[in-house]
Amino acid sequence: MNLLVNACHSIPPDKKNGVIVISTKTDNKKLIVKIKDNGIGIPLEIQNKIFNAGFTTKKIGLGTGLGLSISKKIVELHRGTILFTSNPGEGSEFIVTVPLLLR
Repeated sequence: MNLLVNACHSIPPDKKNGVIVISTKTDNKKLIVKIKDNGIGIPLEIQNKIFNAGFTTKKIGLGTGLGLSISKKIVELHRGTILFTSNPGEGSEFIVTVPLLLR
């Protein structure tokens, strides 16, 4: 949910063609979920900080800076990974991968 909220917030209100694409797939061993937006992207100078607890780019009172930190911890508790690519001015894509439960 945090990834979707962030994707929504990354698209400026005046952008008429804002898009968020969610895709899923499996490969017999893992589930892969991708959330991609065409928002403002993440500036290069802060990309290494976005998963830090308390880090936020939002104005005071609008964000706690815990969303991505908590998301990463949840994914890691399920033995998964969360990665991203981002191009400032073009958008971001977050990729969550978790192992499938094999019985």
